[in-house]
Amino acid sequence: QRAMRRAVVAGMRDHGPMRGAMVADTRALLAALRSEPFDRAAAEAALERQRARAAGFLETGSARMLDHIAAMPVAARQAYAERLEETIRRRAQLRAAD
Repeated sequence: QRAMRRAVVAGMRDHGPMRGAMVADTRALLAALRSEPFDRAAAEAALERQRARAAGFLETGSARMLDHIAAMPVAARQAYAERLEETIRRRAQLRAAD
């Protein structure tokens, strides 16, 4: 899991130059929120750019994760599946206890 997480995080670092765009979109959203009258189109455009960027991050992370899983030996992949299943089971038990 740690190796997989490192691979995904490394993929996110590849998107470092997009931080400026993220900040610009947040500023655009803030300007739209403060405008009078409310500039719905500008807010929608800023949110859409943020959504598209987040989708790109998710795609990159998913691809890196799948690359890592595909390279795992069978035993390691099976062990990962068992740990994942146990995590799901524990979370379900915690929710049931609430």
